[in-house]
Amino acid sequence: MSTVILDASVAIALVTEEEGSEAAVKALWGREPLVPEAFWAEATNALTRKVRQRKILLDEALDAYRALGRLIEYSVDTRPLGAFAMSLALDLDHTVYDCLYLAAAIAHHAPLLTADRELHARATDAGLGEHVILVG
Repeated sequence: MSTVILDASVAIALVTEEEGSEAAVKALWGREPLVPEAFWAEATNALTRKVRQRKILLDEALDAYRALGRLIEYSVDTRPLGAFAMSLALDLDHTVYDCLYLAAAIAHHAPLLTADRELHARATDAGLGEHVILVG
């Protein structure tokens, strides 16, 4: 089974019923997801935002969080990726948070599954497109 780095946008689509859910399932099929440690804070924040916006109920958010825990077996320590992510963020003029995922993808020789069109475009423009798969 091949490994992929899973970003929060795709992961949330996997565990909630929203636009992009079907594409996320297809993209992950037969692959083992790996996430940077910072993913858990980002995913929790995204689920909390959905509750505040009344898109899902708290019980649904909690179920989705537990589903993520079952889906994702391993997290990558982000501390060793920090300097690389900072360099990527400056080169791509993008957030360090998103560049942590890209740094993990490059470091682990595993593609990043993302729904972030801007990150995909910036990585592609910088010659790093082979590390990023746009989902949805």
